[in-house]
Amino acid sequence: MYTNQEYVNMMMVLGFYEENCNEAARVYSARFADITHPSPGVFKRMMVRARETGSLIPTAGPDLGRPPEIVPEADELIIQLIQEDPIRSTRGIAQELGMSQTSITRRLKKEESKNLAN
Repeated sequence: MYTNQEYVNMMMVLGFYEENCNEAARVYSARFADITHPSPGVFKRMMVRARETGSLIPTAGPDLGRPPEIVPEADELIIQLIQEDPIRSTRGIAQELGMSQTSITRRLKKEESKNLAN
């Protein structure tokens, strides 16, 4: 994350180089060598954000990203399958339930942390 002043500096450099994000990133990195160097993508996202929202600063909030799909029955089924066969793989469980392996792993870690807290 960059400060407000850094975003203003980036926008000024971007405007000077006529919205050429690659050139702006190169020049900004040379001009402000003592700070984190933003990539051309940072310049592009900042430009799009400024046009769409009027703000240079990214907003964070609960409406960003895909909401998690919470299915308590799936959590219970995953725990049941693990209890039946403790050496069963997360990949096998994911295939059986039609879920991603990442979802299975995330749910198991959540369950493990819940058990450790008790």
